[in-house]
Amino acid sequence: MQSEIAALERDRRELHVRLRNAPTNEKSGIVVEMRRLGESITDAQNRLAQCIADSPQLPPPLLSTFTGSVALTIGHSVISRENQMAITLFAAFNGARTSVALVDFPVLTTPPCSTPFGETTTTVRKKSGGAGVLRNGNIQIPLTLRFDHSLDLWWYGEEDSDLELLLTTQPGCPVGPGGAVELTGSGTFRGGVLAGGRGDLSLAGTLAPPP
Repeated sequence: MQSEIAALERDRRELHVRLRNAPTNEKSGIVVEMRRLGESITDAQNRLAQCIADSPQLPPPLLSTFTGSVALTIGHSVISRENQMAITLFAAFNGARTSVALVDFPVLTTPPCSTPFGETTTTVRKKSGGAGVLRNGNIQIPLTLRFDHSLDLWWYGEEDSDLELLLTTQPGCPVGPGGAVELTGSGTFRGGVLAGGRGDLSLAGTLAPPP
């Protein structure tokens, strides 16, 4: 049910973006969709609250909103750059606060950059993983990201790459009482034009409510 709420919230955010850019004759239809989504979100939240109320003997699970920034570094002879972007995502914790899952890892798109073959942007999506453990405030989350480049090199073959990471809190820096957290991970790109290069990902921000 937490995943359902997170998906509905994501759809509503996308509609907000569409509404700002839509022509006048389409705005009323988008507003109707947003109202419908708002009703669906309220219904799902009520059902989740009722589910929790019906199981008072169990510690309630928690859906937190992470708000902060993501720093993404690509280190390779073809593409070498560092990007920092604002990010919002949802993290679901079980009642015992021993597991955590990134419910809705957003798609990230880098600004254009020059390469020896022309200008390109890189779209980064979650490919797999995103569920990990929480122990004494320390988090470990395995995550595989797919790096899709807008520049298509027909003579190269498959130019897109994967990056496997283990996102972790730093030793001695668990999630703070107010939800402040920083997760970092590094790995080596597999496949595509970035193969053999290094990738680094850092998430810094706040979980609200804190686990």
